[in-house]
Amino acid sequence: MRTGYSQQGMTIKVDTVMGIDVFLLDSFIGTECISDPFLFNLEMRSSDQLINASDLVNTEVLISVLSSDTPSRYFHGLISSFTQVGIDQEFAYYEAQIVPRLWTLKLGGSRTIYQNVTAVDIIINILETFGIVIENRLTGTYKPREYCVQFDESYFDFISRLMESEGIFYFFNFDQNNHKMVLADDTSSHKNCENGETLFYRSNQPPREFSDTITRFESTATLVTQEVTVSDYNYNTPSSQLLTNSNGEIGSGSYYEYPGYYENLSNGEKISRIRLQQKQVESKKNRGESLCPVLQAGCAFKLQDFSNLSANIRYVLKSVTHEAKKDNYVNSFEAFPDTHAYRTPRKTSKPFVSGSQSAIVVGPSGEEIWTDSLGRIKVKFYWDRSSIKNENSSCWIRVSQTWADTGWGSLFIPRIGQEVIISYIDGDPDRPIVTGCVYNAERDRPIELPANQTQSVIRTKPFAKPPEGDSSASQFISDLASMVNENSTNSMEVTESPNSLIDTIMGEDRSSRGIGNEIRFEDKTDEEEFYQHAHKDMKVDVENDLTTTVYSGDETHIVEKGNRSVEISKGNESHLVEGERKVTVNSDEKHINEANFTHSIKENYECKVEGECEVTVTGKEKHINDANFTHSIKGNYECKVDGDYSLEVDGDLKIKVKGKVVIQSLSLDGKTDTGTTLEAGSTMELKAGAKVSVTGPVIALG
Repeated sequence: MRTGYSQQGMTIKVDTVMGIDVFLLDSFIGTECISDPFLFNLEMRSSDQLINASDLVNTEVLISVLSSDTPSRYFHGLISSFTQVGIDQEFAYYEAQIVPRLWTLKLGGSRTIYQNVTAVDIIINILETFGIVIENRLTGTYKPREYCVQFDESYFDFISRLMESEGIFYFFNFDQNNHKMVLADDTSSHKNCENGETLFYRSNQPPREFSDTITRFESTATLVTQEVTVSDYNYNTPSSQLLTNSNGEIGSGSYYEYPGYYENLSNGEKISRIRLQQKQVESKKNRGESLCPVLQAGCAFKLQDFSNLSANIRYVLKSVTHEAKKDNYVNSFEAFPDTHAYRTPRKTSKPFVSGSQSAIVVGPSGEEIWTDSLGRIKVKFYWDRSSIKNENSSCWIRVSQTWADTGWGSLFIPRIGQEVIISYIDGDPDRPIVTGCVYNAERDRPIELPANQTQSVIRTKPFAKPPEGDSSASQFISDLASMVNENSTNSMEVTESPNSLIDTIMGEDRSSRGIGNEIRFEDKTDEEEFYQHAHKDMKVDVENDLTTTVYSGDETHIVEKGNRSVEISKGNESHLVEGERKVTVNSDEKHINEANFTHSIKENYECKVEGECEVTVTGKEKHINDANFTHSIKGNYECKVDGDYSLEVDGDLKIKVKGKVVIQSLSLDGKTDTGTTLEAGSTMELKAGAKVSVTGPVIALG
């Protein structure tokens, strides 16, 4: 086998990690294009028939194209594929594919969360992480994205869609040692082709006569979209009108896009303008062929000597296809006028999240609840491989409620450690929303299942973490423990979580007492129950009527410790009891009436006082009995009247005294309409300090 072959003096050369002359390059064909990884195919031969393909894959390679009147043109890249395709007595024949380092980003993907950074920050971070050399020619300003997720897509697709979304494009520059990825967003980024800033149209020149020659040139106009309208919704400014549009001077038709992925109208105007430029990027294009190897995608040249003088202007190369075999080189290209703003058409789809996901609620260390003024929370996705598990794990995420409006609705804030279900608005991984909470083996259900499967419950968990410097919540836990111990004969214990959250009140009668604020429904047949429990205070406000009806059964109110007050600030109070009513007061009872007090009894009235009874009336007192009145006193009876005392009896008046009757007064007058009889069983004595007078028409003595 012959050795010692050399590429010296050849038009196309190849240099690999195996050495400059190990391979002879027979042909080279490939395309470089704006916003596409270049791809070059090489056909080579070597006297070494035992080359191991694995030794060359993922290694650097350099291709050189010589020209008689310009410096060599270099192409640099990585070998992505290497194949031995044949062998004869003298050579082994090989084929290789050459790609940029950027192409390797197609080989890996992830789910990664980025917060409060611009798309450019994300793009550059990923490129630098993978060792890709970049040149930043960006001129625009880019708004930080509150939340941006790489979701089940390759790194290449992720940064591609970000660039397409923002109107960023890229191309590559080459030298003998490297290839560089150029990031651009404006026509000013297109520099002239090195040693090829002006190219001449010479359609009749023989091949390879002049390397600055364009041998074919044509222009094409294409009908494109004339108007783009975009819109979006921002829940931070829900009444804002975000609809905006951009119109072009050419084209036809209108394209509407929602959502536009922007937060305010000024950003929307920028987005609509970029979308229109992307729709119109194909409106004017030029194709041609040339002998100039220095033509490079993203660079510009000026055409000269074309028959249509209006075409002799500056053009930007969108793509160049190079083809070289032995001593011959030619290329074909596509270009556009440099006055035409280039935007890469959007061809990379944003991932669509079709289902729901689980996540865990997170927040700062030591907190039990972490939310903002909109009731949003932070979560840590189970797929998130980062070590961060706190309030920086995600953006603020809204929580779906059963009802929501200004000052009214329902509100339940998921707490740190709970598992929640995440859905995505419009399937957008950048727009998560919490749609519910679920139980798991560590966060168990509030009732025992399946034993209590007929129960439905809403139960909160008492949270006693006080604000900084406030000891009231800690005191509440202490008071609660004391209350439990004072009021129970069972062995009970109050325990707290590390975040000062009351976990349990343990005791033998645990089933009769709820923990936290609770509403529970029992639907078991013949055991139906509606249960309410307030962990501490309970307040009920009623703006109008309150009606409670017990159709069959008892009503019981128990205050184990404390007072009970009923206040009617304005209005009346009525009690209607069809059966008996019994009030038992084990201590003092006091009734205070600021106005009249009327007690009406249709049947008997009995008042029994085992001790003393005192009635004080500061005004008049009047007793009216429509039937008999009996007053029975087992002890003494004393009646003291500071003024006059009058006794009027329509019938007879009988006074029976087993002892003496003593009447002492200033004077004593007695008068009857008929007769008066005084009778004594033995002696009757009339005695006066002066005179005794007896007057009458007839006086009978004896």
